[in-house]
This record gives sequence, C-alpha cells and structure tokens, in this order.
Amino acid sequence: MPNPSPCCQGAVLPDADADHLAATLDDLPLALAQTAALLTRGLSAADLQAELARSMHEVLAEGCPDDYPVSLAAQVRLTSSRLAAEHPGAAAVLAALALLAPEPFPLTACVGHLPGQTSPALSEALVSRLSAGSVVEAIARHSLARTQNGTLQLHRLTQAVLADQLTPPQREQAQRDAEDLLTAAAPADTSDPVGWPVWQVLLPHLLIVDLASLTTTGGRRAMLGACWHLRDRGQPRPARDRLQRLYDMLLQQLGPDHDATLAAANDLPVPTTTPRTMNRPAPWTKTPSNAADASTAMTTPTPWPAPTTSPTGSVH
Repeated sequence: MPNPSPCCQGAVLPDADADHLAATLDDLPLALAQTAALLTRGLSAADLQAELARSMHEVLAEGCPDDYPVSLAAQVRLTSSRLAAEHPGAAAVLAALALLAPEPFPLTACVGHLPGQTSPALSEALVSRLSAGSVVEAIARHSLARTQNGTLQLHRLTQAVLADQLTPPQREQAQRDAEDLLTAAAPADTSDPVGWPVWQVLLPHLLIVDLASLTTTGGRRAMLGACWHLRDRGQPRPARDRLQRLYDMLLQQLGPDHDATLAAANDLPVPTTTPRTMNRPAPWTKTPSNAADASTAMTTPTPWPAPTTSPTGSVH
C-alpha cells in the first residue's frame, strides 16, 4: 500500500495522488490550499482531478480556505480589473496571452511589426520598446506573469481564470489581439538562423492557437512559418498535420478557390529535407490554377520543392 501523504487543511492522500494534484496545480500554494479544502468536504482525489479537467476555473472559485481572504479565481479577477483601470494596453496584452500557451512570449519582438488593423490599445502599448517595457513591468507588478528578457509567461492557472472570465466580445477581441501579436513576432524568414530562437519561443503558441480564430493573411502566414520551421528542424509529421488542419479550416471558411486555401494546398504535399524559404509579408499570389490542381496537390505525394520566385518577387 502506498504511504498516505498529509495535505493542507488536514486532507490525507496517497503519495501518488498528492503528487498528481500538485503537478496539476503547479504547486501553487493558494490553489493547493483550495483543493485541499475541497477534499475535506467529501470529494475524492479522482473526483477532484475530473473536476479540474472539466473546469479548472470553477474549481479555483470554490473551496476558499479560512486563512485566505479570497479564492484564486477571485484574486485573479480583482487584480486583472485593477490592471485594466491602470493600464488598458497591458490588460489587452494579458487577455491575448491568456488564449495562447503557458510559455514565455517575446513581447518586445512585436514592436514595429504590428499589422495595420491592430486595436488602438495594443498599438499604443507596443509603439516602442520603452512602452513595451512598461507593459511588462505593469503585468509583473500585479504578479500576473513571470518576466525575463522582454518575455511574459502566464501561469496556466492564471490563464485558465483569465480566459474563462472573458465575455464573448472580449474573447473575440483577445483572439484578434493574439493573432496580431503572433503576426508581429514571427520572423521574416524561416531559413535564417538568426530567427530560429524566436521561432522556438513562438512554436508553443502557434501550435496551441485555435486555427478557426485566424482571420488575417498575416496570422495564416505566421502559422505556415511555424510549419516550415518544424519541417526544417526535422519534424515533418507535426508540420504536415498542422498544415492539413489549416487547409481543412480554410476550405470550410473560405472555399476551395480562395487564394489562402489554394496556397495551403500548394504547401501540403509530403515534406522532404529540402530547405524552404518563406519571407514575410509575401502575398499569396502564386497558387494552383484551379480547384482541380489543388485537389491533385492534396492527393499526390510529392516532395516540397525548393523555393521559387514569381514575377512579383514573392517566394513560394
């Protein structure tokens, strides 16, 4: 029999269950205290794990222990509200990052590269590296993220609470802002080694983003760039899988004859180890001549070719 492990507020669990819960909650003290309080109210460890998987935000809004004034969810809500009142641009960044991965995001890399349709709050917040630094400082001051070398990293429990509290209009704006941040941070050339460290930082965010939320050419190009980076780094299978999902989404949203759909189909054939260059913000102008060509590209296993240049100067 495994030895029981004492938990906060008198809850006792087998070591394996205690370790699993601690890993799920990243050893965050308030979150552990809350879940321990729930365990003493009759939930089993398996019940609690199932509830955390169903709705982490709901669990973190319950079981506030006596020695904490508010739950973790309430604390995050209050703190993010204060941030929004003090620094709307920082709040916009925070909401966008809540929809991305719980990994460092290179915020300062976005300065000078935001697309024209970016929201005023986000544009003003990242108009210069100094203003971006004030965003990082404001979010860190409220203990809503870790910061290092111009990056921001949200704790995944904080992300869960922030994402869940967004209203539908707020979520739509946060999705647009997240797409603009990804577009701005994506390096111009996937084959340039100078940009590889940035791609490595961006990959977790681009691989977790909801493809259906991508509505701009820049966002789709950033996603294609991530696929090319995966492929050139020796991971063709996840690159092709992501491209397939992107193509399926574009086919459904835009139809078979749209330039974006045809370009994704053109990029989809079975990858090889031949390097490929993709420059930003090259437009999608060279595509299969018709939907039948796109279908052939999808069904005929052919290598991804070396880059070619169209008369417009676009690299394909």
